[in-house]
Parts: sequence; structure tokens; C-alpha cells
Amino acid sequence: MIETYFKAERTGGLLFVIVGIVALALAVWCWQHGSFWRGAAWSLAMMALIQISVGVTYWWRSPNDLQHVQHIVTKEHKRIFGEELPRMRAVLKRCH
Repeated sequence: MIETYFKAERTGGLLFVIVGIVALALAVWCWQHGSFWRGAAWSLAMMALIQISVGVTYWWRSPNDLQHVQHIVTKEHKRIFGEELPRMRAVLKRCH
């Protein structure tokens, strides 16, 4: 169950990176197609860079978060209710 959650979190981060790269490529295309599209290119490029950084952050930190939660579950299972469950609920609430 825990592994499934963090695998999905890592996959979601990778998906963010892929979509961000596609958006960045689209921004480059927009930049090359006239002054009207250049305005769109700036905004799209900034959003793409933010999305890529968020995706990389989620992808990078998920393995450490998984180890942390597994440690809490096996060694200090009472801490899970005060630390990890509120965090997971907040993440799930943002997704829905």
C-alpha cells in the first residue's frame, strides 16, 4: 500500500516533467512563429519550467519519503498518525 502510493507520486512527478518538456518545446515553436506567438511563448516557457521543477522535486524525493514512512511504520508506528497521514491527506486533497 505504501509502496503503491509513493510509486504513483513518483510517476506523477515524471508525468509533470514530460508535460513540462512538451510545453517548453511548444514555447520554442511559438517563439519562432511571429510576434503574437512570442508573447504566448514567454508565459508558456515560465509555466513549463515551474512544472518541470515541481515534477523533478516529486520524482527525486519520493524514494526518501518512502524509506522514511516505512521506517515509521515498522519502528515507530504511532508517529504515522501524527506525521504522515496528515501529509498524505493534504496531497490527496490537492489532487481531487
